[in-house]
Amino acid sequence: MLDGPEFNFSPRAKQANFDVIVSFSTLIRQARMSLYSVAEGTGDIHSTDYQDYVKGLKQAKQVDPADLTLRVMAAQSGGRVLGPDNDLVAQINHSVADVTAFYTISFDPPRADLPDEYHDLKVQIGKPGLTARTNTGYYNQPQ
Repeated sequence: MLDGPEFNFSPRAKQANFDVIVSFSTLIRQARMSLYSVAEGTGDIHSTDYQDYVKGLKQAKQVDPADLTLRVMAAQSGGRVLGPDNDLVAQINHSVADVTAFYTISFDPPRADLPDEYHDLKVQIGKPGLTARTNTGYYNQPQ
């Protein structure tokens, strides 16, 4: 997942990418969007590597190039990561089928003391077999 010396970020680049991640995450959440990742091909032993990067970043020094991949952003937005699979039509149909179920939950976030303060977010449903897909966290700003 974007590994190698050409992907090593300087501290300045890490800060710039952190700013992009915070901005992109906030815009997706405010727009109530979920991203989906579909991929063509046969199974890959590394296809779940993106899950190592789904947990939100609290500081710029934690930024890794893999944090900017579609799979990571899709999972963080509450969307799905499908494939790799040779049936792209089925993957797209699964994605479109998710549009039929929609909900909105709101809350008053705690007051932020610092800019870009990250908070994990998890929604649990008390009915077996159901899953709520939502943002995995959000960045809060001081008032």
